[in-house]
Amino acid sequence: MCVRNAYTLLYYKHAQRYRKNSIDTKINSIYSSFDIKIVNFVKQIINKRSHNPLTTTIMDYEPIVNNLAQQVFDALAPRITPEDMERVRKAYLLAKEAHAPQKRKSGEPYILHPIAVALIVAKELQLDANTVITAFLHDVVEDTPYTVEDIRQRFGNDVAGLVNVVTKQKKETYQTTKQVDNYQQILASLHYDIRAVMVKISDRLHNMRTLQSMRPDKQMKIAGETDCFYAPLANR
Repeated sequence: MCVRNAYTLLYYKHAQRYRKNSIDTKINSIYSSFDIKIVNFVKQIINKRSHNPLTTTIMDYEPIVNNLAQQVFDALAPRITPEDMERVRKAYLLAKEAHAPQKRKSGEPYILHPIAVALIVAKELQLDANTVITAFLHDVVEDTPYTVEDIRQRFGNDVAGLVNVVTKQKKETYQTTKQVDNYQQILASLHYDIRAVMVKISDRLHNMRTLQSMRPDKQMKIAGETDCFYAPLANR
């Protein structure tokens, strides 16, 4: 089996501990990759909202969202043109508008996830402007009314092609299963461009970093997929 017994036991124990975690522990885990100032800011917001993060409004998160987005821009600034920076900012604004009604399981605005993925791509992987744009937009076609053609008209063929690869295709019938077809689509892209795979790995990395906001069974599913597919792929 891909998920070995010890690995499975570890995640079951993690799932049990999750129920007992304090608000401080959850926030420190979710934001472990970000500046400590942001962590403290989130704590202050939650303390003001009677220690319940699910009651925090989108407006409460606005300074956090803007701060994280600025980190992406700052990471890119030394190596891209002003024209490309403008395109990156437009991608961020489109993602922010498209995901505005959505929240993550933790109760946070969904836009925090695309920003976090873009930050990994821009700062940790040091990739180009179009890959960062794709990171901002990687869930837009799948989860909102926007289409790949909308992306093409705004950001060109290169970005549209990358977004298309990272988007799970909706079909009436699948060759095998939806998940396996998605894996095949990702692997097929390696023949001509590695950037889409880097966005998918960054996406999965952030999902793993914030895993404890999910139900235990969902944690096991995501961890299993990571162990079987994404970790070996990243190791190559």
